[in-house]
Amino acid sequence: MNKLLSALFGFSIFFLTATTLFAASQPSAVAGIMRDVTELGDILQKKHAVFDPNAGTNIMVAIIKAIDPYAEVMTKEQAERRAEELRGVFYSIGLSLTIKNKLPTVSKVLKGSPAETAGLKAGNIIEKIDDQKTEGLPLKTVVAKLRGAKDETVRLTIRSGNKKSETNECALKRAMVQMPITGVTEDWPYKMRFMKVNGLYENSGAQIVSQLVAWAETNCSGIIVDLRNSDGEDLQAATDIASLFLPDNTPVINLRDGSGSLVSSCTGKAGKSIEVPLMVLINRNTSNAAEALAAALSTGKGVLLIGAPTRGDDCQREFVPLADGRIVYLATHRIEINHGTSYHGTGITPHVIVTQANNPVVKVEETADENENSLFIKLSEEEKLNQALLRRTKDDAVLQRATDILLGLKALNIKGR
Repeated sequence: MNKLLSALFGFSIFFLTATTLFAASQPSAVAGIMRDVTELGDILQKKHAVFDPNAGTNIMVAIIKAIDPYAEVMTKEQAERRAEELRGVFYSIGLSLTIKNKLPTVSKVLKGSPAETAGLKAGNIIEKIDDQKTEGLPLKTVVAKLRGAKDETVRLTIRSGNKKSETNECALKRAMVQMPITGVTEDWPYKMRFMKVNGLYENSGAQIVSQLVAWAETNCSGIIVDLRNSDGEDLQAATDIASLFLPDNTPVINLRDGSGSLVSSCTGKAGKSIEVPLMVLINRNTSNAAEALAAALSTGKGVLLIGAPTRGDDCQREFVPLADGRIVYLATHRIEINHGTSYHGTGITPHVIVTQANNPVVKVEETADENENSLFIKLSEEEKLNQALLRRTKDDAVLQRATDILLGLKALNIKGR
């Protein structure tokens, strides 16, 4: 009983402290929660209630989740890892992977990484991770298994690109890896440009803005920015990027506390505007600063959001310590998009909703090299461009829709603004 009452008392102290951060002028709501917690403690004590020994921890988590569905109670080590992830830092072996024939295949080895030291090369197939077979595993699961704590060892069973070759085993010690801000930046056929954003990490705004402006100055026909599965916490970066497509000198993002009081405003620093069509790809895992960027861009001129609705989490969180040494990751501010767009709970609905079901993937047929067989009719330059574009976008219905829209705008000679 004492353990449960201590947990309730500890929560009361935490809540009194935390409310000064996010609900200072909500006295009635705070008082109501405190009253209910105190009443529950009195009932348990007076009635000598029967309960699970771990009820104290469960009640703490339940109450915090009721306040903020995305809140978490963590150990100090878990909180440190989460903070690193939000900055794009993780511990792994330094590989970029793709799935080929249901097996994870190395597409790139980072310089100076444990993978390079171990001699791994592009084209190598990872058949096992710590004795677990990888065939058929989703790429996300494979990546999660390769990541872990600093200096932990992961064992891999590797085969060269030739399936008949012998396998080799190696043990690699995980090291710190900084996730690059952009995963891919590419020039595509028909003067299209593509950028995959991993996350809006510290100082990411300047890098992304610089690339977008450079592309716009080359008279490109359109830009695709992929924010699917993107996160990060740099709201100034989101503001700088969005300001390229919004009216000058307009505050793009405001931060308000739980009482509704304005805490801060972010105004774009780019000082430029872009008049090129922009297709922004989003999904359920577009979160944190990336979700704020999508919301800010939703009314931008020449901008279309394509894909699936985002998470709907418009809160900025802080790590708040508890008396017992644990950490609560809790919402302390609400992100407000200055033009009035609200995505709390509902997410950002794209202008063009796309799923695999309503946009069947076009199968790309492989063609022989022109010099291999003179019986094949030579392809025109336009056909070659079409083939190249189809190969790049195959198996991705959202990306295909974005390119279709840009091709349509190009055909009609429609530009951004």
